[in-house]
Amino acid sequence: MKNRRASKSTDLKSGFSSLQSPRGFSLIDLLLTCFLIFLLAGLGVPFLHGLAAEQKRMAACDLLVSALAKARALAISRNTPVRLLAEPSGRFALQAGARDSAVVWRQLPAPVRFLKTPRRPVLFHSRGTASPGGSYLLGDEEGSLKVIVSVSGRVRWTRPRGGGP
Repeated sequence: MKNRRASKSTDLKSGFSSLQSPRGFSLIDLLLTCFLIFLLAGLGVPFLHGLAAEQKRMAACDLLVSALAKARALAISRNTPVRLLAEPSGRFALQAGARDSAVVWRQLPAPVRFLKTPRRPVLFHSRGTASPGGSYLLGDEEGSLKVIVSVSGRVRWTRPRGGGP
């Protein structure tokens, strides 16, 4: 019996029983913690929104670059000209052979669209060259990316100077 009483005795330094916690959080501690959490969340949400928009622009750019590479590969493998048709709304299609041949339209991820396209559709020849060379400007309200097709058929992308649309 003596041992049990000794284990429940009060701690002389803190003045509290060893079975109780010495102290909880005050209301000011909780309010300050909530304020900091909401402040950090408020700063992080716009950053994440901008990051998501940048990812959509990059996905659209990758989609167009792969479509242009496919057009070039089709032109070489089928020994026939292949052109890329593009509309300002963000739709594009590959057209192989004659101008009246059937095409399957694809759409860039929303809200990305074509801001600028070459005056004439880029045409890939059976040797893999392109005519005319040109550039496509893809973008939305927050930024843009440029896809460049050289006359040798090489396709690359870059960020336009100034960064805006």
